[in-house]
Amino acid sequence: MGKLNISDDHRWMNCSLFAPMNTWPLVLGEIRQFIKVAEGQITCFKVQMNYDNGENIRLALLTSSENRQQLYDHLNLIFKSFFRTFPFSGIRQNVDSIFLPYPTAVIEFGLFHLNYDPTFFNAYEVSQQISRFIIEVLEKDDVDFETITTFSFYLQICLLKAILSYYQNDRNFISLLLQPQTKKTISKKVAELSGENMDILVQITTEVMLNEVFEQDQVWISHWINFCGYSLEKNVGQRNGEVNSPPKELINFFQSCVYQINEALGITPEAKDFIEFAVNHSMLVFAKSQQRFFQLE
Repeated sequence: MGKLNISDDHRWMNCSLFAPMNTWPLVLGEIRQFIKVAEGQITCFKVQMNYDNGENIRLALLTSSENRQQLYDHLNLIFKSFFRTFPFSGIRQNVDSIFLPYPTAVIEFGLFHLNYDPTFFNAYEVSQQISRFIIEVLEKDDVDFETITTFSFYLQICLLKAILSYYQNDRNFISLLLQPQTKKTISKKVAELSGENMDILVQITTEVMLNEVFEQDQVWISHWINFCGYSLEKNVGQRNGEVNSPPKELINFFQSCVYQINEALGITPEAKDFIEFAVNHSMLVFAKSQQRFFQLE
């Protein structure tokens, strides 16, 4: 796929793949294979973890009108065949609302809608890359809420490293970007969650910030940081002179990336608050331990 080439006749084709969370690595692997086979018919794609009417992975494919029907038929055929051999076929998921969940191991179309706008070119490119990393990393992992939350944390710390590098380790720059968030009041439960996990998250932050080369199973970290740097140049432009406050374009870019990360991973509001607090706190601890980069009050 590479560079996106979007015209006005493109539309999103959306489906929901219902399967228990602990089987999501299998589903992600099948999505990866499908994307590879149907590459010529797909302009862009997005995946999203979701829990509406049962645990499911949403898959959205941006395609032209001439490819739409053939892509639909292929997608439907592949995943119906995949789910026929699925280990949980026919088992309904737990009911936690007044609405019955969809059966496990089914593909459903039209349960959600994405508006198409060709001016969102850059946002589509970012969301596709996030989706690629979700597939690459979580396909090989045991997926649960903790794994998903930690992965969102990783992606956001890497994003901040890219920003810090892009702005040449400006001592005040990241603090200005994060400062409004550090002053937010957090719930008691979020504070308790943070206390239980913060040492590990600070260690992750330190390793990401200080290392330039990562182990083979974490090479995606370098790729994501590099993509964030590329996107910064494309969306924000080159830095000119001293920066006294984050450029509006950067604030928008940062907030958009964080939003897309959390949306793609299906992060709950409470988990979002936890991650936001953890990112700010771990960056503060790292800065103090290194006595460099920036100061956060």
